[in-house]
Amino acid sequence: MEASGSRRSAPAERAGTSSPEPPTIISGSSSAEAGSSSARRRSAIPSLPEPGDRIDVFELEESIGVGGMGAVFRALDAKLERHVALKILPPSQSGDSEVIQRFYQEARAAAKLDHENIARVYTVGCDGRYHYIAFEFIEGMTIRQRVLERGPLPVGEAINYTLQIAGALVHAAERGVVHRDIKPSNIIVTPQGRAKLVDMGLARHFERGGSDDGLTQSGMTLGTFDYISPEQARDPRDVDVRSDLYSLGCTLFHMLT
Repeated sequence: MEASGSRRSAPAERAGTSSPEPPTIISGSSSAEAGSSSARRRSAIPSLPEPGDRIDVFELEESIGVGGMGAVFRALDAKLERHVALKILPPSQSGDSEVIQRFYQEARAAAKLDHENIARVYTVGCDGRYHYIAFEFIEGMTIRQRVLERGPLPVGEAINYTLQIAGALVHAAERGVVHRDIKPSNIIVTPQGRAKLVDMGLARHFERGGSDDGLTQSGMTLGTFDYISPEQARDPRDVDVRSDLYSLGCTLFHMLT
């Protein structure tokens, strides 16, 4: 979210803006059990890092956003001397093996993709305290924030962004990846007008023929309710690129209204 200024990086919004978008949902009996387990471990879990801290080779400069799916910082890669968006697994979930698997699955899904309209992943790892993913840092503003600040977008502009993201979804589908959380806050528009799809936190490789390697269970709901397709609401294990296209259509509607 853009509390001050328009800078935004993959894969999470700044915190603090008004009119919050419905959150990404991971619900089901397993989530409740994980929450109870996490609560029991809380006293032994480190707190979130802060700007000025260092994680592996990354020097944290600014907090971009914090949510149940991870905390994101703008960070400097001290070795390569470039900025990244560093996504860190919440410490409260660092003892949950299923959450850790899902976190690394996000990195693997992103690593399959190399497209100008998708934020790239650079590396993934753990420094002994925090699990992290380093993504491309993107300067720009989310579509959600553009609509909040400027109102409905011109038709041509909205269609342009939609076509760019549609191309990204085709690229992902050709590599067996479905995003499952297409929404205005997961699309950043750069100052040059390029739309970038971010946050692969719910992505899965649908050609495996399974169900997220067992991570997504029957009765679990994944996604953001205002944008997910009916079939994804019923069972997120059985969706493909058509569900992402449905969500993109909902995002186009958001841009125009």
